[in-house]
Amino acid sequence: MSFDFNTKDQLFSRYPNPYKTENWFLLGVSLLNLAGVIVLFLNARAYLRNGEHMLFGMCMVLTVLFLFVLGRTAIRLLTQLRFVFGRGYPAGLAPELNAGVIGHSKQADQLIELMRHQTIPFSEPQGPVEGLLFALFRSLLVAPGAVREQAKQHFESLLIHGALLLSLLSSWLLFSGSDQEGVVSVLYLPLTGLSLLTVLQRRYAAQQQTSAFPFMLRLIGLIGFAILGPVLVPRVLPHADLTPMWTPPLILLTGTLLNAGLALYALVAQLDIPTSTSVACEETRLTMNAAPGQLWTEINQLFKENWFEGIPNRAYANITPEIAGEIRGRFQGYILEETQPEPVHPSGNGEPGRLLQTRFGPALLALNGLAVLAAFSAFLSAAILSSSLSDFKPAGVYNFVLCLLALQMLTLHALRSGHLLWSRMYFRSTLIWIETQGTYQTADFQVGNQMNSHFSSRSSVTRTEDAILRVWMADLYTVCFGKENQRYLVSLAPSLVKPAWYLRRLEEFARNQSSVAAPVSTRDLEHTRTMSGFEALAKQTPDQQSLQQNQIAQPEQCPLPTIGHGRIKLIQQDRGFGFIQQQGGPDMYFRVQHLETQDLQAGAEVRFEIISTQRGSEARKIRALNEQ
Repeated sequence: MSFDFNTKDQLFSRYPNPYKTENWFLLGVSLLNLAGVIVLFLNARAYLRNGEHMLFGMCMVLTVLFLFVLGRTAIRLLTQLRFVFGRGYPAGLAPELNAGVIGHSKQADQLIELMRHQTIPFSEPQGPVEGLLFALFRSLLVAPGAVREQAKQHFESLLIHGALLLSLLSSWLLFSGSDQEGVVSVLYLPLTGLSLLTVLQRRYAAQQQTSAFPFMLRLIGLIGFAILGPVLVPRVLPHADLTPMWTPPLILLTGTLLNAGLALYALVAQLDIPTSTSVACEETRLTMNAAPGQLWTEINQLFKENWFEGIPNRAYANITPEIAGEIRGRFQGYILEETQPEPVHPSGNGEPGRLLQTRFGPALLALNGLAVLAAFSAFLSAAILSSSLSDFKPAGVYNFVLCLLALQMLTLHALRSGHLLWSRMYFRSTLIWIETQGTYQTADFQVGNQMNSHFSSRSSVTRTEDAILRVWMADLYTVCFGKENQRYLVSLAPSLVKPAWYLRRLEEFARNQSSVAAPVSTRDLEHTRTMSGFEALAKQTPDQQSLQQNQIAQPEQCPLPTIGHGRIKLIQQDRGFGFIQQQGGPDMYFRVQHLETQDLQAGAEVRFEIISTQRGSEARKIRALNEQ
């Protein structure tokens, strides 16, 4: 992937690395595995020197295992070490159109319907697992697709591994000391390992539809084995003198259940419930002496004036109103664009101190701490026991290798479970949808006296009649998990830049369209005066002709910022913005970085400067009222 760099994109360059804290955990796991590789390699060399080839092979197998985990964690660490946020991020809400391209997409049409109905769509629960999960955690119904899918996977993991752990414990109690204990314990090794590998191989993709039948079949099979196993195993399996191996599956199951519980709690605790689904909409009727497609020129200019930080909008749909080659007819068209999403710093990402102040932070830190604990246990076991494998029986050596394998699988699983929340990023943008429909009529006009005028004008004009023009605008609050992944809607709110501003500019544009059919616009009057001047000039003698100087307009002075007073109505430190209830005026939007007095809370009386920005009026240089 590439990114576009611009020296003016200061906001993006200041966005902190959301993986800062996760990188420390990755560094710890990588160093522990690197130390384990060194210890195992030295012990393998000692076994090879002593001619103990089987133990040498076991040490090399464990070395490869530690190297694999080291490679996975080190690669992710180095990849996330530098976080770059360019203009091309995050992903759009729909396929984007290039400048001037006509078209739309299914996703763009869905955004239009979303604004029309003022709703945020969510899929209904599918299958018995989601039904039970959403009954226990109702807030997941309005969660982003990626969160819902991962919560479902962790919930399935709790159920399947919980049943597997109960089955293992009951089998251990029933078969302990019997001739079949070794055989039964060995059966749980592939059951546990394959169950966790299935979880690791599944990708955390949003809206992934999976059948509930395999899950229910496994769950019923495990419960049936726990009940019928003690009776069937002695009759079906032959007697085998195997050493019991209950420890590796017990480690893996216990750690997996703890991992799934922490991850599920963190996912539910960090959910953002939609607080608003409102959209601002204004409409008017236009009549102008021009084709309806000329509105698009002015609309594109208005969009450009409201570009965020000078970055072009993301165009999702552009259907220009076309007129057929007939004298009269109907037309319709619409355009849908989103301003460049502005990153809003999430609460606690990259800072352990702030994470501990959130509901999900302790669980997320504990989840990554579980990975470090598993990696440390694997290293400590390898450092202490790998040098004395010659004192073990073959079954003990295999049990030792399987325990290390279980610990390393748990390490990778815990790191992967927490990665989704580390990559959480919030954005604020404005979605603008302008639609128009109406009728048109074409006619030929001629200006000038055919009898005694020296100059005349002839033109063909298309007149737009009673066109309905609607402007829909909403401030979007979106979230994505990884800058290259899909973005999800969290809330809709009426835009700070009012649709009435767009309508006022477009109405002014329509009134000033030049046409001799009804010479009432400013440009019509200018054309008429120019033609009259040409005729008067033609009647003058050469001695009477002279040039006139144009008056140079004096530049307007920029107004000074207005000082306002009010009370802080709302402040959201985690999202980076708030509102001030202004005395004798509308509520003012502000960003947290413009607070010049520290520790201001809701209800505090403040004074501020009102600045006109591309998004509308904002409050800057906010200070407590009693502060000079």
